[in-house]
Amino acid sequence: MIGQNDSKQALGAKNSSGSRASGATVFVYGYGQSKNPFYKETKALKANSNGCLLILRAAVSRGQKLLLMNTRQNPTEAEIVNTRSLSGQLLEVEVSFPAPRPDFW
Repeated sequence: MIGQNDSKQALGAKNSSGSRASGATVFVYGYGQSKNPFYKETKALKANSNGCLLILRAAVSRGQKLLLMNTRQNPTEAEIVNTRSLSGQLLEVEVSFPAPRPDFW
């Protein structure tokens, strides 16, 4: 199970990769609660080699796997480590990569 330290590692902690790619376009693929596939285009609010923070209008939950793709068609898997409801169906979603991906940004 992913703990609080994983969330801090994904975005909060300063590391050698630094924060990058704020505002980068990200294409998000996943499955909703009813197992129906979804696709969303969004922007990375905060990003580094360990993961990013996204705003999504999709029913997702902690532990769920997503496929992220950047504008260079460079895919990577990500796991949701934290979500926060903003309003209605709008969620702030923090994701972590299984291994550092500085090349993604």
